[in-house]
Amino acid sequence: VLATFTLRGMIKSIISRLNRLSSAFVSLSKGEKTDILSSDSNDELGKTMVVFNTLNERVNSAENFAIKLSEGDFEHDFESASEHDSLAKALNTLKDSLKTSKQDLEKREREDEITKWLNDGIAKFNDLLRQSNNDIGALAYIVIENLVGYLEANQGGVFLVEGETEATKTIHQIAGFAYDRKKYQTKTIEIGEGLIGNCYLEKKSIHLNKIPDDYVEITSGLGAATPKSLYIVPLLMDDNILGFIEIASLNEFKEHHIKFIEKLSENIAATFSTVKLNTRTAELLEESKRRANEIAQQEEEMRQNMEEMQATQEELARLRDEDEKTQNELKAQLDNFSSLLQNLIDGISGEAIIKDSHGVIVLANIQACNRYDTTIEAIKGKSDTEVLDKTIIESEHELDSDVLKNGNYYGYRTESVRGSLVEYNIEKKPIYLKHKDETGLLTIWTKADKTES
Repeated sequence: VLATFTLRGMIKSIISRLNRLSSAFVSLSKGEKTDILSSDSNDELGKTMVVFNTLNERVNSAENFAIKLSEGDFEHDFESASEHDSLAKALNTLKDSLKTSKQDLEKREREDEITKWLNDGIAKFNDLLRQSNNDIGALAYIVIENLVGYLEANQGGVFLVEGETEATKTIHQIAGFAYDRKKYQTKTIEIGEGLIGNCYLEKKSIHLNKIPDDYVEITSGLGAATPKSLYIVPLLMDDNILGFIEIASLNEFKEHHIKFIEKLSENIAATFSTVKLNTRTAELLEESKRRANEIAQQEEEMRQNMEEMQATQEELARLRDEDEKTQNELKAQLDNFSSLLQNLIDGISGEAIIKDSHGVIVLANIQACNRYDTTIEAIKGKSDTEVLDKTIIESEHELDSDVLKNGNYYGYRTESVRGSLVEYNIEKKPIYLKHKDETGLLTIWTKADKTES
């Protein structure tokens, strides 16, 4: 009997563990999360459950590894369980492939970004150059300001070669821009002098990543660092140097920056050549016209000046008459309005004052003037701070502001009048002042029935 009960218990335990193991395998096969199987037995079934737990942990590790790959984490390999672990090899191969694809994509994106940056920059500056006029100095400022900004540099300058022969040629700075501001500098460089002078002789761009300490003359007054990288490009047109562009930056110029500057220098040189030619042509044409028509123009100008002076005098006389008429009409309208408003406010029972939005007294009735021992004409134009009791000025202004914002106010207050305390009913209303085209304030004080000494 004891053996039978023992056997039944063992069979029941085995069946229970088999059911848990089977259920766990089914869940694992469906891709569901499975808990760790616990077993106190060290028999074959217990060892199988340990193997299952190891397999379950591997599945979970593979899942976590796949999630990290999806998040772009390619820094770690999937740990191999053995030399022939095909799952680890497959996952690590997938990781390497995804990492390579990401790097290729990032490289293509950077290249596309640089290409777009180059194309957008060239298009932007072509638009600026197309809008150029005959003022080469103004055009130079526009070019260098936008170039410094587009390259995120710190400062730059535009130089032109002037002179008819090699013996008389010199290099002059015509535009400068540094630290977000125009710089009005005058600098003359001899051929062969300094970096720009040598650039003229060699007809090649100069790129330095260590600028001599005494080279940069413009420094920031805001504590910014001094530029460390320099690029000088000649403006070549038919193998003739028209000038130079000099750019200095805190950061090293990259390959695409240099490519952009070199390409842009060609367009700038062509535009500068056209502007200089147009300017010279215009100057010659103007000089020719001036010499041919100088006397005739002077006579015509004198005649026109006389006619314009006569027309101006007539126009001034007409405007004076119209202005005088308008002022008289406005004065009459204002007098009528003031008289009507005074009659209305005098008919108010109580002390009434009208102020504009700034607290300046526009009008007051006789009762209010008597209260302050003054006249209607004397109280007009005064600020309420000049007539009100100093103890209530601040609270009065706060109340006025509230009424102008929110509407009518009704209340009461005790005030000192000629040494006596008088209790007033106070009413405040916004009122439109047509002659000032603004909203003012009407305040009415009415004495209450009870008065204290």
